Amino acid sequence: MALDWSLWASSDVLHARGFWKHAACWAFIFVLFWSIMTMILRFVVSGAAIGGVKCGTWALKCGMLVHHTVVGCLASLALWEDPTVRRMYHCLGCTEAAVDLLRGSSGPSLAAQTLMPVTMGYMIGDLVLLSQWHLPTGKGMMESVLMILHHILSLASWPVTLYYDFCNRYVLILLSYELTSVFLIVNWMLSTSGRKKSSSYLASGIIFTASFIMMRIVGAFPQLAAMANAPPFLSTAKLADLPTW
Repeated sequence: MALDWSLWASSDVLHARGFWKHAACWAFIFVLFWSIMTMILRFVVSGAAIGGVKCGTWALKCGMLVHHTVVGCLASLALWEDPTVRRMYHCLGCTEAAVDLLRGSSGPSLAAQTLMPVTMGYMIGDLVLLSQWHLPTGKGMMESVLMILHHILSLASWPVTLYYDFCNRYVLILLSYELTSVFLIVNWMLSTSGRKKSSSYLASGIIFTASFIMMRIVGAFPQLAAMANAPPFLSTAKLADLPTW
């Protein structure tokens, strides 16, 4: 039974003011969740740290786990239900599917309209809570810098795909990738709590590696073929209303 995205999607997000209003609400919910989770963890462990890491960081990881699980699962389901995306994978990025992927005949993806503001809100909340990140020192600091850049660039570019109904199904594919990050966070939690040698850590690591390869690497080939067959940066009559930038 297909999920009826029209019950959740709002046409408000097709315009900047409405989109950022929704994203701000989700950012508030994310920060509120973090606040409540921090208090719960401090009460449960009777302290400010777990495994040498402050409860605020653990609460942030819990929020990320919830976001990645919910959005990743729903986005994956949406990809399966979307005939345009399904055709792109089936024909390995053929021209017909690639053109529809830029702008589908049915309009913007309702799933993207629903899930994109949620993830934008999560990214805003994550940046607001930067002080709670488990920031490594030395060479590992580059990973955090790249994640900050990832958030900023996503916040700047993803909403535009809804405003102009352009490539928003590509963004939906990126949202499905969050599912692989679930196991990365689980591994962090197991490692930080001293369970790095446990069978759970090994199992989670194997699932992360397998899902990463299948979704992000193997799954990328049809997308790259689609981009080659219908490059998003080329002007066509179908996309004549897009701004030059």
